[in-house]
Amino acid sequence: MEFATSIGQSLLGEVKKLQALLQEKEDRIKELENEKGDLERTLEAISRQLRAKEESEGKCDIMINMPLWNFVFP
Repeated sequence: MEFATSIGQSLLGEVKKLQALLQEKEDRIKELENEKGDLERTLEAISRQLRAKEESEGKCDIMINMPLWNFVFP
């Protein structure tokens, strides 16, 4: 009987240890998912800024290549 109790206690200890490890893993996954979301939002914001800058520079290029009389006599 004492042997069975010892095995039961040992198994219970292992289950608790594994549950704690699983919880740590789940917490880390949540942290990484949040970090991924933050990075994706940052990437999207930078992409929008880059597109806006490219569009702005494209408009400047068009204006630079326009003949002067287009500005004087619109």
